[in-house]
Amino acid sequence: MRTSKLFREGFATLFIALITSIFAGLFLARSTEMLLLLPGLIVLIPAANDTRGDVFGALSSRLGSALHLGSMKKFDIKNKVVRSNIHSCFTITLLFSFFLGIFAKILCSLFGIESISLFSFVLISLLGGIFSGICLTVITFFIAIKSYELNLDPDTMTSPIVTAIADFFSIPSLILAAYIVTHIKWVEVIFFVFMTIIIADVYIVVRKKSMERKIVIQSIIPMFISFSITTFSGVFLQSNIEMFVLISGSLVLLPGFLEEVGNMSNMFAARFSTKLHMGSVEADFRTIKKIKKEIVTFLKLSLIIFFLLSIIASLFDIEIFKIMFLIVIGGFLATVICLIITFFISIISYKCGIDPDNSVIPIMTSVTDLISVLILIAILHF
Repeated sequence: MRTSKLFREGFATLFIALITSIFAGLFLARSTEMLLLLPGLIVLIPAANDTRGDVFGALSSRLGSALHLGSMKKFDIKNKVVRSNIHSCFTITLLFSFFLGIFAKILCSLFGIESISLFSFVLISLLGGIFSGICLTVITFFIAIKSYELNLDPDTMTSPIVTAIADFFSIPSLILAAYIVTHIKWVEVIFFVFMTIIIADVYIVVRKKSMERKIVIQSIIPMFISFSITTFSGVFLQSNIEMFVLISGSLVLLPGFLEEVGNMSNMFAARFSTKLHMGSVEADFRTIKKIKKEIVTFLKLSLIIFFLLSIIASLFDIEIFKIMFLIVIGGFLATVICLIITFFISIISYKCGIDPDNSVIPIMTSVTDLISVLILIAILHF
């Protein structure tokens, strides 16, 4: 009964995520001129998407746990949980958008990839983070609370929808930020203003012993691991940019292929984290026997979702239809690998006293992206 509910709710949320990711892919496919005009811009896209997905996927997981545990019932700015989560998301978004721009430039230089300036990288990353972050904060709280009020599991409903919507907002936000940066003067002054805000905000958070501090500190290492890994995904994409531009349907396919693997991994991580917090499962590797039905359900969903994704993407490029079988098998394989990794990281994180809500989703979002990018590139080269 529980697995059938998981299948229904999971399919509904993954299908919504599929539709929003297709729109993100269409926007990306129509932005090829900007991608070619600003070399290295696509390096930011997977990592920026993941940063948003990490921050707000983890937020949705924390809100799900808070709603189940009763520490939050509705949106109330006076509530410590609400206030702390908003502030911590703002801090993490600014901090890691800044580092993402720097790291993207470093990787482009190391791999000999022609790219835009360091200032441009950082400002595009920061502006894109702010534009999408404001929208996603509101949306994440709304979906988590509404799903709980409708007697739907926030752990199943919120994370995949938020992650998909993160793509929907993140890609246009980056393109808009790129347009603004290429059409403004005094880039150095704006850069200095952002640096001042970041330093002041981090100082305020770190000096206080608060929930914000705990969330930010516990998120630092997973987030650094996350965007470091995912930026390599962007390097692989930039190295194959001509192929993606040539096969226009591949850009439509790209956000959905990456996100649906990540969505299923995040859904599983959020559900498993809640079970660990509530004590319904033990932090033991043998626990996998108790949740194997859930894993099988996610694998069934992966076959259906990647079949639908390949069908929709093929409407925009017949070349995608020719490799539809490989796309479905590739998506299924990526899902198997990522669910197994998610399970082990969740157990290890919980045993080490680190909240899986803050650590697992950021790490797995980057791992799923890297695995998915490599599999997708291999399929397109087939």
